[in-house]
Amino acid sequence: MNQTPSTASGGATHSAWLTILLFALFAWTMSNLDQSLFGYAVPGILGEFNVGLESVGLILSVGFITAAVMVIFAGIAADRYGRRWTLAALLASSAFFVGMHGFVTDLTQLTIYRALAFGLAAGIAPITAAYITECAPARHRGMLMGVLQCGYPLGWFLAAMIAAPLLESSGWRSIFWIGFAVVPIAFIIGWRIPESRRFRGRCCRSGNSSAQCYH
Repeated sequence: MNQTPSTASGGATHSAWLTILLFALFAWTMSNLDQSLFGYAVPGILGEFNVGLESVGLILSVGFITAAVMVIFAGIAADRYGRRWTLAALLASSAFFVGMHGFVTDLTQLTIYRALAFGLAAGIAPITAAYITECAPARHRGMLMGVLQCGYPLGWFLAAMIAAPLLESSGWRSIFWIGFAVVPIAFIIGWRIPESRRFRGRCCRSGNSSAQCYH
């Protein structure tokens, strides 16, 4: 049986891994865009709720602790249910909770939404990385992992470009509503991105008859 180098080594076809790279990069970029918005809103939050930086530090600390726990469960979900829909669910839910930042009425609500948004977003990094390592041809894997990481500065760049005019015209709450625009995009990613060949192979070998074995 003839195999291309990529498929023989467990990678995907050229069109499949290129599609995966583009969608994974887009997801990672959108996640970083959403999560970076909080920093631009800090002055407005301090002024509206009349609190000091220690309160913001507490909010961020709760978010980091939550992320440290939720990233583990994200990996478990990706192994159990597949990479594509776990990625879509994490991106959609984290973006939704980012959007909800704009409706908070007190710091307790803000802490909860920040913890959920940041915690769910934390699971996106290992899943996108797993996608690339499982689907990219071995000879390009390192380079493609580097391309994927471009999503981090790209997300912050886009946030800076968007946040400044919104803060000037509509206040700090409006910048978080960008998150709602990412929610439908996340489901488009889940619909269009191919599932990892490695996950599908393991799924089918285990006798799972779900549609994930065939898509």
